[in-house]
Amino acid sequence: MKKSIWLLPFILITSFSALSSENNTPFLITKSFTIFVDEKCPEGELSCDNVIYHAINRKTHAEITLKGHVINIKPSMDFAGYLFTNGDYQYQLTPSHSVKPDEADMWTLSVWQKRKMLLEENGFPPKNQK
Repeated sequence: MKKSIWLLPFILITSFSALSSENNTPFLITKSFTIFVDEKCPEGELSCDNVIYHAINRKTHAEITLKGHVINIKPSMDFAGYLFTNGDYQYQLTPSHSVKPDEADMWTLSVWQKRKMLLEENGFPPKNQK
């Protein structure tokens, strides 16, 4: 049992190493975090349960890697973002629905502990950094 607990962080780090070697471009940059997202699902699959989230704290350089899923609005299955869970914590990435041209590519990172919001930050893909 102790060996499998020890292997989990190694597997997550190894998974991200493969991700980062394929594509070093962050998905999103907020005030506090550089975030990488990798959907590991067949193209066209609407309910993807194999999405990897890797965030690096821009100040402390602390890192976290989580597995999550795509959020869809039913019954139309419209894309609504990504959700990643780590114990009592949930990390949610949602796209902007703004009609303002300078906010069209904006995303929001929300971090929750149970029902309490701990963090909410907006960010943009690297090409749209302000």
